[in-house]
This record gives sequence, structure tokens and C-alpha cells, in this order.
Amino acid sequence: MNRGNRHFLNVGCGDIFIDSSEWINIDWAPKNRKIIKANLLQPLKFPDQSFDLIYTSHFVEHISRDKLNAFLSEMKRLLKVGGILRIAVPDFEYLTRKYISLLDSLEYEKSQFITAQILDQCVRKRSGGSIPDWYFKASENPELLKFIKEVNGHRFNPRITSVNSGTKLFEKMLDFRKVFGKLKKLYIRLVLKLLPESFVETQVSLTEPGENHAWVYDYFCLRNHLLEAGFSSVMKMSASTSNLIDFPYRTLDTDGFEVPIKGKETMFIEAFR
Repeated sequence: MNRGNRHFLNVGCGDIFIDSSEWINIDWAPKNRKIIKANLLQPLKFPDQSFDLIYTSHFVEHISRDKLNAFLSEMKRLLKVGGILRIAVPDFEYLTRKYISLLDSLEYEKSQFITAQILDQCVRKRSGGSIPDWYFKASENPELLKFIKEVNGHRFNPRITSVNSGTKLFEKMLDFRKVFGKLKKLYIRLVLKLLPESFVETQVSLTEPGENHAWVYDYFCLRNHLLEAGFSSVMKMSASTSNLIDFPYRTLDTDGFEVPIKGKETMFIEAFR
């Protein structure tokens, strides 16, 4: 691959992105001027075969299953022939095996955290769900704290990876968005007061847009979706390995000690166009 003519795309990048001429970072709600705002479930405004590699981390599980194949097909359209799609998602197999193992060893508190880790983002009705309660409990329990950090990494220790935090104007815009968001939430809560309590309790969710998981995947399930979308050579990778020799996993997927920044629950899959 000609290193002087490479282009990479980071889809749904959130706070973790690469500030480089080789990389384009896109997200629903950019938090930095280096990130392009885009509707990630609509055709993206890039020509066919634009990228050598597309990376997306902890985004696929937020896509409803009826839209997943369309999203994967769009990623295939954007990749050059021989290009790589690298996906990081929570690994349902790891979580369920961990749950059974903890039950077998009578570690009930940890097994219940794994239950929350699997289900909370699928069913929560308020932002954050029950996970902050687990964090609070872990703050007084060193063993539980170590376990949670091992399982879900960055969620316990949020980190921002970038070279430039953005201009003051952009930061002011973000502050305005926060204020506007709070006012909007206040308005929604006032409207909800007028609705029957039973309706609000069963039908209304106050989670943030894109916060909930739409599905949980193991390797074989996601592999089948990739094959249906026309990808080939689908394979499971680790946080520190890639078919792209110089993939920047120490920025995107691991810390300086090769530990997955998004925890052991994260599965990495690569597929070729």
C-alpha cells in the first residue's frame, strides 16, 4: 500500500480520534472541530472506494438490526478493493461466559454486574441507567473496582485522545449546546407531567440519543452480517493486532501497556472488501 496516498475513516468516533491528514473522523454530534458532523445511517458524502480502512468502535451495537446490513453495505461501498473494515463491539460471548464462570465460582456480585453490562443499555429508561450505581458501589470496594475496570475499561475512566482540543469558539458552541440541551430536557419533563404516569413509566425513555444498545453480538452473528453485505475474509483480531501493519491501535484501542481501553468485553473484527 502506498503510504503517501492513504485515506482512513473513523465512523462514530466520539472522543477518541486521530488528528492526521490521512484520517477523517465523523460522528452524530462532534465534540471537536476536527470531527465532521454526519448522519451515520444515511449514505455518506464520499465517493465510492475512498478509503483504505474504515474503523468504527462501539457504534455498531447502537444500530437497529433492520438497518445494520445497509450500514455495512455503505461501508463496503466506501472501501477500496482490498480495503479493511475494523469493528469493535461488546462481545456477547465473552460476557455470557464470564457470567456463567462467576456464577460457578459463587461470585454473585460480579455476576450481577455482568448482567447489567449486557442488559442495561438495552432496557434503560434514564440516561446512564444503573451503571453509575455500580461505579459508586465499586468506589468503596477495591476488588469490584478492579473487576469493572478490567471488563469495561474506558467507561470507568473516560479519556479523550486528540492533539488539539479545538478553538475557543468551538468550545463556546459546545457550552451553548449543553445549556440548550438542559432547557430541552426541562421542557420535556414538564410535558411528561401532563401524561398518565403509567404511560410515562412504560413508554417513555429519557436516555440520550444513541445511548441505548439495539443488539448484542457474538463473532458468528456479526460475521454472518458482514458476509451478507459482501465482505470476505472475516476474522477475529485483538486490541493490538490488525491486518493493517501500522494500524494506530495504541491511540484507538489500547493504552501504552497493550490493555484494551474499552475493556476485555470488547471484540475486534476485521473484514476485507
